[in-house]
Amino acid sequence: GLSPAHPVGETFGQRRPPLYQMISNILQEYPSGQIFKEIIQNADDARATEVKFYLDCRHMQTLPHNLVESATYSELDRFQGPALMSFNNAPFKKEDWDSIQSLQQSGKAKNPHKVGKFGIGFNSVYHITDLPVIISEDYCGFLEPQEHIWKGESGKGYYLKDV
Repeated sequence: GLSPAHPVGETFGQRRPPLYQMISNILQEYPSGQIFKEIIQNADDARATEVKFYLDCRHMQTLPHNLVESATYSELDRFQGPALMSFNNAPFKKEDWDSIQSLQQSGKAKNPHKVGKFGIGFNSVYHITDLPVIISEDYCGFLEPQEHIWKGESGKGYYLKDV
């Protein structure tokens, strides 16, 4: 018979574990007591001159229902409760938004003046939350690596004027 000029191969290659499992593996090797240190280092790297922490013990709705299409309200219950908020006065730049979405691929690695260069620091927040929220200027990013809320997506970003 006729053989094709180029054989048709089948799908082959290494597979990545789910994002939440990769983060879990990072956390096993990363002490939970480092959260404040990491947030302060990130603020310092961004040249912030002010860093504040605020613990709000009220039962809060972290994720507005109008931002969720595929999750049921009962799935959102675990994302409601007390919140630890941190503030610094350095706005995110495009490279900061890109970096925070890239697991273990720090955008700071080539800069000798930055403390955080390993791409793990921010992920220490997963010791205390499954849904970190980052707000800077007019943009808000929700990270949800278990992909329960936005099925098949590990987060969403919104311009505050649209929310």
